[in-house]
Amino acid sequence: MLELLSREARLDAAFFAGDVWAAGAPFECQRRGWPVPGRLAIAGLDNQGIASEICPQRTTISVLREEIGRRATSMLLDRLDGKDVGPKIVDVEFELIVRKST
Repeated sequence: MLELLSREARLDAAFFAGDVWAAGAPFECQRRGWPVPGRLAIAGLDNQGIASEICPQRTTISVLREEIGRRATSMLLDRLDGKDVGPKIVDVEFELIVRKST
């Protein structure tokens, strides 16, 4: 959070590549007296349990981690066998879970 704010003092939203990282961001906001989401909206990725248990509950993006792993493994094994792996980009879908931090 400090790094983001050092780059852009007028930041009004932050997206973190993991809910655990997003969990710590409001502490800096609290030190500055900024309400979340009033002054800064915060969201994370992966819908980890911490996202729904902390205050305010984090908005997050839920992804199908197991499906990503299965498809990546299958593509890797096919490639090792010399087979065509098909498209390099595979849509495994996601769900935006809006909670109180945005």
